[in-house]
Amino acid sequence: MGFTALSQIAETMRVPYEKDPSPEQPISVTREEFGQAMAMLRGVDYPIERSDDEVWLHFRGWRVNYDRAALAIAYAVDAPPALWTGGRRYPSTPMPPVRPPSHTPKA
Repeated sequence: MGFTALSQIAETMRVPYEKDPSPEQPISVTREEFGQAMAMLRGVDYPIERSDDEVWLHFRGWRVNYDRAALAIAYAVDAPPALWTGGRRYPSTPMPPVRPPSHTPKA
């Protein structure tokens, strides 16, 4: 439903995006950036059952459906520059996620 919602938002905002992208179309996230994200997940012991290469194929296959719409919306609203969200109208450096401190009780 996420990529459907992004498409509908893009249409409402009249920002350009591709409605039926080719699965071979490039996406804005590189394989290297994806690998870094997977390493970050492993660094916090997130359970990963498949290889990065296998997961990349699925990620890329889904991302192509909403990549251009998401980038166009982020640009149009001047969203904070997070990783994987494209350029902005003002000079900025993408901000990586910050893991909040754990507040789990000790007992």
